[in-house]
Amino acid sequence: MSLLRDLQNDLATSGGDITTVLRKAKILAARLKNKSFEEWIHRELNGYSDKATLPKYRVLRVQSRAYLIFGWHHIPSAQVMATLIPEEFRECAEIAYLLEGISHYAALVADCDKDSTLRAN
Repeated sequence: MSLLRDLQNDLATSGGDITTVLRKAKILAARLKNKSFEEWIHRELNGYSDKATLPKYRVLRVQSRAYLIFGWHHIPSAQVMATLIPEEFRECAEIAYLLEGISHYAALVADCDKDSTLRAN
C-alpha cells in the first residue's frame, strides 16, 4: 500500500493516533521534497517556539474558573470575569496559546472529563 493511501486510511479511521499520522506525513513531505509541509509537521509534533509562529487554530479563547470560598459556602468551579483579574495576568485568563507538540494535547483530550471539558492549571 502506498504511503499516501496509508495516510488516507489512517485519517478516515476514527480514534487514530494523530502523532503516528503526522510522522507518516513527515515521511511523505520529505519524499515530495516539500520543505514548508515538512516544517509545519515538525512544529506540530515538537511544538512551536513562540506565540508569533502559532497558526490561528492553536490560539483559543478560554474561560477562567476558580475555587471560591465564602464562609461555609464553597463554589468549586466558578467562572471568573476577566475584568476581575489584574491586567498583567488577564491575557492568560482569556487566551490559550497551544505551543506544545500535538501529543501533549492528544493526552489531554484522552483524559478529558465526561462533559468534554479540557482543563489546564
